[in-house]
Amino acid sequence: MKSKSLFFIFLFTLSFFAKGQKISIAPALDVRNDDLFALIGQVGNKILTFENSDKKYILNIFDSKLHRYTSRPLGFEKKKIRIISISHEPKTWVLVYSYIDKKNEIVNAYRYDNVGNRIDSSQIIVRKRDLLERRFKFTESEDEKQLLIFKKTSSKSVLFIRIDVEKLKATYSKIVDFDKINFNTDFRMALISNTGTFYTIFEKTPSIFNPSKHKLIVNAFTNDKEKAKSQTISIDYKINNFTAKYDNINNALNIVGVKSKQYSDKSNGYFVLRADEFITQFKKTEKKYSLGLLKDFYRLRSKKIKNYINNIHIKDILFRNDGGIIIVFEIKEIISRQNNDIHFRTRGFRSNIDYVFRELCIVSLHEDGDLFWHKIIPKHQFSSNDYGIYSSVFIFKTPSLLKIIFNDEIRDQNQIMMFSINPLGKSNRKSIFSTDLYNLNLAFNKSLQISNNELIVPSYRNEKLRLVMIEF
Repeated sequence: MKSKSLFFIFLFTLSFFAKGQKISIAPALDVRNDDLFALIGQVGNKILTFENSDKKYILNIFDSKLHRYTSRPLGFEKKKIRIISISHEPKTWVLVYSYIDKKNEIVNAYRYDNVGNRIDSSQIIVRKRDLLERRFKFTESEDEKQLLIFKKTSSKSVLFIRIDVEKLKATYSKIVDFDKINFNTDFRMALISNTGTFYTIFEKTPSIFNPSKHKLIVNAFTNDKEKAKSQTISIDYKINNFTAKYDNINNALNIVGVKSKQYSDKSNGYFVLRADEFITQFKKTEKKYSLGLLKDFYRLRSKKIKNYINNIHIKDILFRNDGGIIIVFEIKEIISRQNNDIHFRTRGFRSNIDYVFRELCIVSLHEDGDLFWHKIIPKHQFSSNDYGIYSSVFIFKTPSLLKIIFNDEIRDQNQIMMFSINPLGKSNRKSIFSTDLYNLNLAFNKSLQISNNELIVPSYRNEKLRLVMIEF
């Protein structure tokens, strides 16, 4: 009987070889009415995506080369649910969602096989609903076996639920009160390790009226019977932006940020904070941009060398097996401008937002913080009113190479570029293919690596979505 709800769509996929890569383009999906579209990834021998439109929940099932697909509706006990997260395993995938039932809020988890058959389910938690309904946020471990969902219950209280994805069981469930912290203004991020230890990071910024030092407050949670461990780190400079990532190879929490002098946006360097799993102590490394990096950066722009870089952000942190790290910076600027053309005056001013994504600056540091190598990757991506979805890059990781893949420009006819960088910092640039003939607008920052030689990239164009597989 189940097969009656499975709709088969057999369409030819366009496949071609381009400069050493095989490119496969799947049939288009209509996503104009979607509230949510998720690229789940490879589960068994299938490629899966998930769509939520109004009260419809659809699983799209592609074969391993995107040659054809089936579409299957999924059912739930309530017509209206809230999707919290989707995780995938080698042969199954897990969907976690919530819904309101009278006076209660219920969080459930379903496990499915790769054709959408439900093979396991679990009620994660039942709790009294809040007066003000807030959505759960989530973060997951690198191996996708640990899931942390959380939401505010007040400006100083947060509900945390840690889920063991393999067992579909809550291993931590507690409302945590944060004293002297305003979650609305101070919270920056949460993350979780493969072992299940999870972290919250808050930032206290100085101002003219409160000229105290810049502070980061880091909390580590292991189980709901013990009080969280906490460390407050005072910073003598302004933090322009930062991110954090857990190194599951060397069991260390890493916080990496861009710094500048107080009340200045001109970044003169960066910092690395590194601690063990239980944040017993943080080791701080502060670095100025090396003269070689600054020379290479300003030479590309044909400008006089300065001792700072504007609009630089942390893009990603990569970990080396020997304890060293690779930091990827990106030059990024978002500009809001008013359009006061006479055509719009009767309806008020219209705001346009420009997205400018430029060079990548990559540095490799040894475990002791010494610089190993640096690399500047030139690019200039400009777009307006598109949330920058086609800009930035995807970092494709293999044991021997980093491959930086991106749209050379943001336009309908476009070259796809790739920089390959080896462990010693030597690089090679080449064009992979052109989108001229295939009506593609590739969103590389939404891509998913499924193996050491395969990448899936979504293409959004005219409210249609197509998956594109690149095989190296």
